Order: sequence, then structure tokens, then C-alpha cells
Amino acid sequence: MQTLEPLSQDVTVKNFLKELIEDLLDVEPLITFYTLSKLPGGSGEKTLYANQAKQLVIWSLLSDELIAAITELLLSNAIAIEPVLHNWAWFYEADSIQNVFPIARSDELYKGYEEPHWVPYILVKGKAVKRKSQIRNSLNHERCMAYAA
Repeated sequence: MQTLEPLSQDVTVKNFLKELIEDLLDVEPLITFYTLSKLPGGSGEKTLYANQAKQLVIWSLLSDELIAAITELLLSNAIAIEPVLHNWAWFYEADSIQNVFPIARSDELYKGYEEPHWVPYILVKGKAVKRKSQIRNSLNHERCMAYAA
């Protein structure tokens, strides 16, 4: 895993967000990144990318603390992230999301784009969830949460 500049974060807020995410996943099967960005302490100025080249955008306007909380939960296998390319509208249109990026097509998900594309992702409980499309099986799994700008 590539070492990046550490995020400046409030550890208390990060730990609060970790607990909140785990509590939410105890009652909901999944969480959208829109929902995560609306959690207390979740919004900020960072953009989360799914690849080092910053071509695949997961979500924008996230806090350092939320990114750190997600990263720690992901690395401990408490959660997994999963792209929902084929049925993204079911997860995100209910929230009236106004996305400024074109949506990545599944056949080009890891081939790269010249300009940023949005990859709709959801958060699910970690190892208990076994799906073919789970990002854990991809080459980018360990790096996915590390690319914030």
C-alpha cells in the first residue's frame, strides 16, 4: 500500500463515526456515501477516489475523520465497499443526488478514464457479505480508501 500524506483529524470524531457506522450497519444492510456525508462530522472538503490516478470518484465533500473511520473499518474487515453500477439509481436517486461526474461503466471500471468518473459505492458489513462484485476481490481493494484529496 502506498504511503500518503496523513489526514489531519480529530480522533474523537473519527472514533464516534466508526461506532456510528457500525451501529447503522447493525440495523441497515447498507449505507450510501451520501448518507455517510450527512452524518455529524462526516462532511468536509475531501474527495475520495477509488484509484491512485484519481479517475474514479467515490464521493466528494467528506471529512478527514470520516475517511479515516472508513479506512480503519475497511482494513479491519468490519466493512466492505461495493460498487453498485447496474442499480445505482435505486440507491442514490431517492436522495435526489446531483452528480457532476459522468458515471463509470462497469466494463471500464478499472481501465481508467482521462477525466474523473463517479463510481456509485455502498458500504456493507465486511466478511459476512459475500458478493462477486465485492471490491475486496479487485486489485484496488487495499488502496481504495487511501486516495483522498
